[in-house]
This record gives sequence, C-alpha cells and structure tokens, in this order.
Amino acid sequence: MVRVPSELSARVPAEQRGPGLDRDSVRLLVSRGTQVGHHSFRELPGLLRAGDVLVVNTSETLPAAVDGRIGPTRVVVHFSTRGDDGRWAVELRDPDGRGTTRAHTGGPAGTEVRLPGGLRLLLEEPLDRAGGRLWWARPLAEGVPPD
Repeated sequence: MVRVPSELSARVPAEQRGPGLDRDSVRLLVSRGTQVGHHSFRELPGLLRAGDVLVVNTSETLPAAVDGRIGPTRVVVHFSTRGDDGRWAVELRDPDGRGTTRAHTGGPAGTEVRLPGGLRLLLEEPLDRAGGRLWWARPLAEGVPPD
C-alpha cells in the first residue's frame, strides 16, 4: 500500500490541524482540459470563468491505494466506486518515490494488473475518452481466467 505523507493527507478538518489554518487554505485541484493546476480554495473566485462547471465531491474517501504491477512496471491502483456489475472504477498511478504518485497511462483494454495476494484486475474499458488513467476494471482471482 502506498503511504501518503501525513502533511499531504487531510485526516481531520483544516481548523483542527493547527493555528491559522482554515477552510480557505485547503488545497484545490483545478483542471482545464488536460492542464491541471494546484491552488487553494481562497483562490476559487478568481479562477472561475463564465461557463465553467464546478464539481463538488461529497463522497467519502476510501483508503484504497494498492500497489500493483503491469508486467514489470510498478503502479498504484486507487479504487473509487464499485459498479452494479461488480467492476471497480480505478485510477492508475506511477509511484514517484516520495509517497505521492503521477498519473499512469494504462491499457489497452484487456491489460491485467497484478495485485498482492494473487489477485488481478482486468482493465476492461477506459472511463475517459482520452483513455488510460481511469478504467472500469474487473477483479479476478489467481488462476481464474477472464470471462
């Protein structure tokens, strides 16, 4: 399992992390197409433009970053949502040696990700048309061929 450094992981509300910290200082990820920027919430009013879509994520965070391998390449699999059909929405990332990870371009469809304990994931279809980073993946047990 990948360990996120404590200073990068919000385990308690901002106000409880120390003097001078408030909700406005919480980190904010801004995506404009393929470009991603890191900001703080206090910058939000200046970042919004007419026609922008603001997405508010109210879902709980799963502590589900699992080390894996695609062939000889190390990856980290972040599990997100379990679909009604038993597949998981997953995000693939490359370890960067500092406890954080960079986006990994996986695939093609049919690629297997080996996980600890003899488990495997079969990447079935990308969630984003640009392809690669977000996938619907089906868990497989060791020795069980894909459908």
